Amino acid sequence: MEIKRFFVDPSSVSGDRCVVTGEEYVHIAVVTRHKIGYRLILCTGDGYDIYGTIEDIKSDKVIVRIDERVVNIAEWVRSMTLYLSVAKGDKMDVIVQKAIELGVRHIVPFYSAQSQRDINLSRLNKIAREAAKQCGRAICVQVAEPIYFEDIPIESYDRVYFPSERERNVNYRDLTCFDGSNFALIVGSEGGFDSDESNRLVERGCVSFSLGNRILRAETAVITTLSLLANSLGEMTYKDK
Repeated sequence: MEIKRFFVDPSSVSGDRCVVTGEEYVHIAVVTRHKIGYRLILCTGDGYDIYGTIEDIKSDKVIVRIDERVVNIAEWVRSMTLYLSVAKGDKMDVIVQKAIELGVRHIVPFYSAQSQRDINLSRLNKIAREAAKQCGRAICVQVAEPIYFEDIPIESYDRVYFPSERERNVNYRDLTCFDGSNFALIVGSEGGFDSDESNRLVERGCVSFSLGNRILRAETAVITTLSLLANSLGEMTYKDK
């Protein structure tokens, strides 16, 4: 049987035991029908996978014996935060899912001049959790409460990138500086950034670049840019356990 992955609060771990309650208890005991003696992987968000064996299943909790803790190799060495202009519901679903699969550490929606205003955080966080489990990550990324474009903390990062259909001088292959460990990517809405927003990002030190002559949808721009950045930062290389 495939070893399933579950996310738990760090406080649930004490010594060599973990007590799983709440939503993940239901998932273990009811949805996937785990039994005593089954092995599973628990993650507390610290970058490690906790391999354990179920010792007991009660009416409201699962007691797991911790067998070993190993570093999760699916997480990026560096941190990447995605700032995403709010898009239509189904597009947000796709973007969040694929951003998690590609290794993003934080997702922060924001309102811009041409963005949507409706957002279902509960749904997006459920999608994020399932995506993290599916791709074997140790961190359950939370989709943050939306902020406004003006409040994006650009100065908090070593470098911030944003693809722009208005950029004519800088192609992705021209980007060579990746010094630092904390990066961010800002992606505009389906209508893109307006000229004032693009200018303000550049004035604040963001790196603008072109993804070519074709105008990409927001979800395509996110997937493409994250893949390119991950490759350039060495995060697409296979790592042995």
